Amino acid sequence: MKICIAQTKPIKGNVSANIEAHKKFIELALSLNTDAIFFPELSLTQPKSNLGIRFRLLQK
Repeated sequence: MKICIAQTKPIKGNVSANIEAHKKFIELALSLNTDAIFFPELSLTQPKSNLGIRFRLLQK
């Protein structure tokens, strides 16, 4: 099995642009005969930076 792990640089608040970037990664992965492609969590929506801080605080 051939897998692809994508590292993206999402644009905060621009889901449409982030989807287009994902599509380009998917096309590249397909051209390389990849069986699966994985993207970072929240790479489409790029949450506000303070949400991660809140999540870490809630875990303690």
